[in-house]
Amino acid sequence: MNESPFALRTVLILIAVGGCAIAGIVYLSLYGRDFGEPNTVEPSIYSRSSIGHKAFLETLRRLGVPIQVSRFNSAAKTGDGGLLIVAEPTDNEENDELLHKLDHLPQVLFVLPKWRAAPDATDPRWAGAIELLPDEAVLDIYKKVMGKATLVRREGTIILPAAQFGGALKLTRPQYIVDGDLKPLVFGPDGIVLGQYTFGNRRLWVLSDPDLLSNQGIDEGENAGIAVAIIKALQQKGAPVVIDETVHGFGERPELLHKAFQLPYVIVTITGLLAVVLVIWARSLRFGAAQKSEAVLAAGKGSLIRNAADLLSLGQSTGMVLTNYLRLATGEAMRELRGPNGLDETGQTAWLDAQAQRRGVARRLGPLRDNALQIASTRKPDSRLAVRLAVDIDQWKQEMLNGTRRGSSAG
Repeated sequence: MNESPFALRTVLILIAVGGCAIAGIVYLSLYGRDFGEPNTVEPSIYSRSSIGHKAFLETLRRLGVPIQVSRFNSAAKTGDGGLLIVAEPTDNEENDELLHKLDHLPQVLFVLPKWRAAPDATDPRWAGAIELLPDEAVLDIYKKVMGKATLVRREGTIILPAAQFGGALKLTRPQYIVDGDLKPLVFGPDGIVLGQYTFGNRRLWVLSDPDLLSNQGIDEGENAGIAVAIIKALQQKGAPVVIDETVHGFGERPELLHKAFQLPYVIVTITGLLAVVLVIWARSLRFGAAQKSEAVLAAGKGSLIRNAADLLSLGQSTGMVLTNYLRLATGEAMRELRGPNGLDETGQTAWLDAQAQRRGVARRLGPLRDNALQIASTRKPDSRLAVRLAVDIDQWKQEMLNGTRRGSSAG
């Protein structure tokens, strides 16, 4: 008989490991939504600091805008009509390739940098101090995309009309760009806040002041509505909106194998490996080929005697085994010979004996049934007589169904 390769202990261990993995994933889903995301206070959609863009991302998502945060190959993900957002890139050689190709993409929103921050000593998610980037640092980044321009900064708070986007901007310490190649869309007396550069059917929009999108500025006045309106004005219907995060140093390799060993995915990886180890261990506990199972009941008179003897040796009631076998044989004969329905055991016996007379069968069911009932009623029946009677019942059935010659030769 084949035995299961899994002992109860193995099954319990598998259940425990799987349960722990599921519990861990549920916990991360409920309490660690941003688990595995970069921890930063600099301008980024991952940042919750005052100059971060987390609120901007969540606003777009809640409004149903199809946002894709990209950490590799961002330009290719826009396709022929998608919108790429490159917001406040850092100035390094790794970003140059993407910045130089922005004017060759179908739709781009390029947001100039403005601030830099240091994390708070008590909570690294928040900015302990922020300061303006030097003018030269901002213009160097702008030059890689558009060319030479002038940067203008002012103190105080201003409100600039943006009627085509449904409201007015409210900015503190505004930052303007002055460039003759830009068509002003939102502007003030000191320069452009939002400008457009077109080349064929491609559009590059430049937002000079990122506070329109930052956590500290998006909830000022009508800024949130204007920010969303700008995205919808650039986005073509049904096309993706891709926010690039490689320009903040958060690029990652897309390989599945690399991803499998990062949190939280490593939990599933470890669980799968443990399951494989346990299966191999459980299978290794059994050596040699599995034993072949024997047939429960074999055909033939000799097998009938052995099967009946086995049942009796297992402590089964001799009379019960014999009478049950008689009922099975009677029922099979009635079905095969298409006997009438609704007859009780006495009626079935009479009908089958009448059929036996027509077929020339010497044995009769009536005497066999009487002998079986007599053995069943005996307090201590003789097992040898019961086995012999079972053989007679089997021969009667064979003769009734197959003819006298075949039934008498069965062995």
